[in-house]
Amino acid sequence: MSLHPSFVASTLTEGNIEFSKGLEWIRTWALDIAESDVDRECYSMALTCLQLHAEMALQASRALETAKSTFKAKGVSPPSNLSNVTIKLPFSNVEY
Repeated sequence: MSLHPSFVASTLTEGNIEFSKGLEWIRTWALDIAESDVDRECYSMALTCLQLHAEMALQASRALETAKSTFKAKGVSPPSNLSNVTIKLPFSNVEY
């Protein structure tokens, strides 16, 4: 299943924390499989999932930055729970 980054950003902007938790579960699962599974096909699938997750996270963070700029330009504050959202990039200590 693939989600468009603008949908992810929109869902997070609306404050859907469960969605964020689901994305974190997928990332954690894929990391676990990539680090521990000896089956080449499972390992490869997990790495592909991580690559897709990283690309989606990067694009979603860009969309969130654009949304923040739009809120500022219109003089509107983004939802207060938006600051509670964390986007983690696989194999990185960087969080957005």
